[in-house]
Amino acid sequence: MSTTPLLKMLKKMLYLGVVLLTIEKELGKWESV
Repeated sequence: MSTTPLLKMLKKMLYLGVVLLTIEKELGKWESV
């Protein structure tokens, strides 16, 4: 099962991507106001 570390890394990257998108949306809301 050498793919487990890779899956963990992908999950972490996906999570970070979602967090960054959320922050970007929040910043966009503040900028539009």
